[in-house]
Amino acid sequence: CSGEHHARSCQLPANDPCTCANCGGTHPASYRGCSAHKRALGAIHRRQLPRSAPIAAPACPAQPRTSIPKTPPVTTTPSTRYADALKKFSTRPNLPSQPKPPRLPKKPGK
Repeated sequence: CSGEHHARSCQLPANDPCTCANCGGTHPASYRGCSAHKRALGAIHRRQLPRSAPIAAPACPAQPRTSIPKTPPVTTTPSTRYADALKKFSTRPNLPSQPKPPRLPKKPGK
């Protein structure tokens, strides 16, 4: 009926063809394929586009590639044990060796 009211409150019978309030076509005004709807969307998209063309970035000359010098191979030394390394720094005084205590004889029966 293309009246200024919501489709739910329309007095037109449901089996009668409806009329678009936007373009006058035989479809409801909410139809996305409506030519008036498409024109309105196009206008919105045109407003969102930038007004001027984007500025192109200036072309930079290619930088020459520099080579990275190779590092010399790592030489390894044989590993030293911790105890061997401490022997070099021994601070223990040289004490005379003490004789071992005598062994006692075993008791009979045990």
